[in-house]
Amino acid sequence: MMVYSKYKVILAAALIWGGISENQAFVLVGPVSPGESAQFNYTDDLGGPKSINRGTKRFFRWNMPYFTYSFDASFVNYFGVEGMDAIGEAFDLVNDFFVNEDYQGVSQLDLARHGFSSNYNTTWVNTTGQNAQIIDMKSLMLGMLVNQIGLGNSHRWAFSITGNRTNATGNSLIFDTRLRNYDPITWSESDVINNVKYSYRLVTDATNISVGSIPAFTVADMEEFTTDTSGNAWSAVAAIPDAFYGNTALYWTDTPSLFSFGVYYDGMNAMGG
Repeated sequence: MMVYSKYKVILAAALIWGGISENQAFVLVGPVSPGESAQFNYTDDLGGPKSINRGTKRFFRWNMPYFTYSFDASFVNYFGVEGMDAIGEAFDLVNDFFVNEDYQGVSQLDLARHGFSSNYNTTWVNTTGQNAQIIDMKSLMLGMLVNQIGLGNSHRWAFSITGNRTNATGNSLIFDTRLRNYDPITWSESDVINNVKYSYRLVTDATNISVGSIPAFTVADMEEFTTDTSGNAWSAVAAIPDAFYGNTALYWTDTPSLFSFGVYYDGMNAMGG
């Protein structure tokens, strides 16, 4: 077994990353709050979306200063040295964001000067890989790392149900919904991700719905959607794992990720794009 500890991710700064580079808006994830359960499709192993108190700039923050990882024998035998290198390169991408030739740490980062002010889509399509249904390991690992440092899929969690109640007459069901996607500059709630505006629709597993009665359901969710055709829709790096392994109890009408078979993260677009 090979264990790597030289790849360091400083999470106090990392929480800012998703908003200022690949995401251009960000959702923080953490332990699910009381009342927000699997009933509202909070089924991800990492928890659910968290709110920011903009007055005090207080929010849930993960507190692990380092990542370590290892490869078991089955991984090494199947993917070999190239597979191990792909994982290491994904870690390098994260580490290089904090320390590079342009700045040392996010305290020196300037959004406009360092090319993050209008950077949107970092995907690249390999047609051969797409036809062969190949998943790029480096891209998938990068998306998983972004999730592990506390950044959720904005395309899935921008609009989140926080509870439900009946109206005064008891014949209608009201879902309390919060916007939990935040602008990286103002920290204000935003329905724009990578320069694409999103809205939402209610999806449930209710059946036999009749007029005038409250439908019985076990799972409900606010599904994000957009009519934007610019090509930037669903392109957040934090969304990559949901293209393949999304933890959802409901069928997605639109998979909340542009990444798929043969779609790669393109580092050339990551800075100054």
